[in-house]
Amino acid sequence: MARTNLILALCTCAGAVPGFGIAQEGFLQKLSPTSEGAIKFGLFYDSVEQGTVSVAYDQKEIFGTDDHFILEAARSAHSTAVSVSSEDADIFESIWSRRFSFASKTYDANSSILRDFEFGSQDFGLSFSRPVAQNITVTISAGLSKLDFSDSADLPLSYMNSNVLQNDEIRTVFGKFSAKFVTLQGETLPMSGSALFASAEIGRASDIDYLLTRVAAEHFIPFKDRFFTRLRMGASAGFAQGDEFPFNKNSFAGGAGSVRGYTANSLGPFSQLENTGTDAAVGGRYALTTAVEFGMVFGPEKSVAAFVFLDAGNASDAKSDLKPSNLAKSRGIGLRWQSPLGPLEMSYAQAISPSNPNLTDEVQLSFGRVF
Repeated sequence: MARTNLILALCTCAGAVPGFGIAQEGFLQKLSPTSEGAIKFGLFYDSVEQGTVSVAYDQKEIFGTDDHFILEAARSAHSTAVSVSSEDADIFESIWSRRFSFASKTYDANSSILRDFEFGSQDFGLSFSRPVAQNITVTISAGLSKLDFSDSADLPLSYMNSNVLQNDEIRTVFGKFSAKFVTLQGETLPMSGSALFASAEIGRASDIDYLLTRVAAEHFIPFKDRFFTRLRMGASAGFAQGDEFPFNKNSFAGGAGSVRGYTANSLGPFSQLENTGTDAAVGGRYALTTAVEFGMVFGPEKSVAAFVFLDAGNASDAKSDLKPSNLAKSRGIGLRWQSPLGPLEMSYAQAISPSNPNLTDEVQLSFGRVF
């Protein structure tokens, strides 16, 4: 079953929006203009969220400090999101940067990603980052989150039978350490170098202690002036006290950016919904995805790349399902363009011997950026 994923972006930056800061005069404080902010609007479409409208307010040097304040809101056919964040590039004039964030989201039932149930989430996070060497940045963060399933008319049986779901809610507290290493180079699109991201998260979801590790890497090998090979890999593994891993920390596979040629989230465990009996993708505690691309860049600025690729991957609750022979595979061709409105990537992929041909997605297209 072929579907097309399409994202269209329309962005306008409004003129000056005055910001205000605080100036001290004895015991009195008064607001004084400090810098100009910007209001940005976005309009998007894809087959997962359908139409999405977003608006963002971006203000630097808020209240006379060097904090960077961002307020964002978005509405689509299947979700509503509001988030606020504050960033300080050099907290206390040190090498550390600080980011505070809060987000509230509501997700409606969406069969396009095999999720015919709804829920809401609230997330609070505080993180500190700093470079530790050339091209290497580390981040230490902590957060609280709540998932609320009380408004959903149906839920997967595996969720309902899980000890992590208590009174239709999951409350999670966590700490996380992550590191990023980037040496990618290219005139417009990457043509050489590597990127590596690794993280370890330890937390408590309801009454279950867990550890979640993730790694994602890509490496470009250039040939002559315009040819390249791109290698990509992603993996995650979850561990928990006892036999049950919190399902809200599961990983998914399938779809654009994962295993092309398959519907988003379609690789991995399923669970039937209690009332309708429809299969829902619930992810797994382990996941692995890999990709190999061979391509060529075009244009005077080398901003367009055409390539062929081979993808493989799976998500599972059993490590044995991630053996090479058990991975879902696909092959195809693609086009990547760094356009003025954001990156465009289009692919046509065929799943190789899929276990369920109804969960394939041959044509996938993404375009633009979401605020």
